[in-house]
Amino acid sequence: METGGLRKVELRQLEYFVEVSRLKSFTHAAESLHVSQPSISNSLNKLEEELGVKLLDRTTKSVSLTLKGEIFHSRITEILSEMNQAIVEINELDTGVVKIGLPPMIGAQMFPNVFMGFKEKFTNIEFEVTEKGSVAIKNLIENGELEMGFIILPESSEQLEMVPLVEDQLVICVPRNHILHSKKSLQCNDLIKEKFIMLTEEYVHHNALLKYCFPSSIKPNIIFTSDKVETVKAMVANGLGLSLLMDMYVKDHRDIVAIPLKKRLNINIGLAWKKGRVLSNDCQMVIAFIREYFCTEQQNRKV
Repeated sequence: METGGLRKVELRQLEYFVEVSRLKSFTHAAESLHVSQPSISNSLNKLEEELGVKLLDRTTKSVSLTLKGEIFHSRITEILSEMNQAIVEINELDTGVVKIGLPPMIGAQMFPNVFMGFKEKFTNIEFEVTEKGSVAIKNLIENGELEMGFIILPESSEQLEMVPLVEDQLVICVPRNHILHSKKSLQCNDLIKEKFIMLTEEYVHHNALLKYCFPSSIKPNIIFTSDKVETVKAMVANGLGLSLLMDMYVKDHRDIVAIPLKKRLNINIGLAWKKGRVLSNDCQMVIAFIREYFCTEQQNRKV
């Protein structure tokens, strides 16, 4: 096969190939792509001729990938995904809008002052905010749906650039009249018989309770889960159960006592964005401002 023939492969042929592979049917692929079935069949025949290999096994009832087809499909889906992401990125450059993720607890405690300071300096840049837990925001950043986000940072990441900004800890939250309220710290034995009101798995807190507060052989008694932080906090305050939340978020609550774990659950809150992503000038200005803002905050606290 002459490598020069690859120049004749068209993007449309690759898209047809991926859709036929996904649906395992020329008919269904044609319906999905709103083209005629003969158009897809002819395009894929030409693609196989250009490559000099058989990509698809065709029968009257089904279509399946050959071994070489599977290899080709794996690489082509990656290429098409990268190309689509590149199109999204260049279309988002300097639109005056920055898509940012913001967990509710972090948003309530940290973002208002940052936003106010930023808008005083950059009046022409707007924020399109998505409020979800850190786990969900991390996934949205990695998938290219958000440009950046404030999150509880993982220990390491192959996909994210991360800037630590603030240190905090996760604490057990108990109603003020609870039998545990006077404890200086808590461990698993204190919690085994307790009921828990927890955030959903899109929050770091959910997995942290399972991983760090209980051994794998013991499951916490989670009686209610919610993706609304205020709901969880209100239910704890009303004596319906305990929870695991950020210290900064509950430490001044009059009806909740925040108790650290004996083995502290320290966290880093920071800004994250996808490695290798082309950032707009607007995004770069946001990152630079946030770095400077929190650096100044730390210096002021030391004075």
